[in-house]
Amino acid sequence: MKLSIIIPAYNVEDHIKKTLDSVCGQTEKKFELIIVNDGSTDGTCDVIKERLEGNQEFVCKLIAQENGGVSAARNRGLEEASGDYVLFLDGDDFIGDRLVERIYHRLEKEAPEVICWGYNTVKQDQTTLENYFDRFQHIQKMVTGAEALKKIYIDGTLWICTGSGAFKKQILNENQLTYSVGCTNGEDQEFMIKALSKAARVAVIDEVLSFYVSREGSMTNGCNIRKFDAVDALQRASSYLEENEEDQLKKIGALIGTDILVKNFFNNFDACMTNFKVGRLIGEINERYPDLNREVKKAMRGYRGGEIKLKIKSRLFLTSPKLYAELSFLKQGMRF
Repeated sequence: MKLSIIIPAYNVEDHIKKTLDSVCGQTEKKFELIIVNDGSTDGTCDVIKERLEGNQEFVCKLIAQENGGVSAARNRGLEEASGDYVLFLDGDDFIGDRLVERIYHRLEKEAPEVICWGYNTVKQDQTTLENYFDRFQHIQKMVTGAEALKKIYIDGTLWICTGSGAFKKQILNENQLTYSVGCTNGEDQEFMIKALSKAARVAVIDEVLSFYVSREGSMTNGCNIRKFDAVDALQRASSYLEENEEDQLKKIGALIGTDILVKNFFNNFDACMTNFKVGRLIGEINERYPDLNREVKKAMRGYRGGEIKLKIKSRLFLTSPKLYAELSFLKQGMRF
């Protein structure tokens, strides 16, 4: 078995049929599908069973567990996977019908530790919001993991999201790479960074083969305090890279731990300020992430990026978060 597709599913009864349709419609059927029902309280499990009833085209496992979060569900799927490669697909996204075929075609020639491809961001009606190649370059070659990280975080010419990359299970097992349990935002980026740092070869398929569905009300688009899981995840990923012996990975780790972390923090802080008074927001961040305030301030002091706006934001925030809010984000309805 070359490929295992792992889908964590939690309360996605209105979306997972499209996901499963895209998996069932693959032109190459020699793969394994593992669905982890993470304690859904709606009709998710019924939709899954109805859609897969009578399937004899590919191996399929439906695993039920108590709700433990997306990271725990993915880890459970990884434990159960028998494929040489694993692809993690969210239960509300979908894939192109030739994805597995394209992966296998590339694997016939090469044996990379990671293989990735382009993805489009779409609305729930499948209307394209953002075309991958409008933002990122066409790349069709083999690169190292360090080169891939450079393209992602320094050059800005590549990106790998959940559902647009497959990982060799051997390298995950050898390096004990799993998703950080309890992390619900940014866990995929942390996992991707760590996996790429261990990859000698990353194969890039120069096609859009996955589709990320942007849903209203999702954590990514909302104002939930758990958005700061992503900042915490970046800090862990940065530390992981900086412990590496390779100089290029150390430099990328330092960049992620300063410039990328600061940008991510302000994106989330600004979004959450529409729902929280500044004092309460700072208090909730400190309560949930006891060490994050110190690390973020350290990153702000060490920011060396070229974005003047971020430098000004950092200085204001270091002086006073309330002053930052008053001077930078005065707008109708804002509460201080």
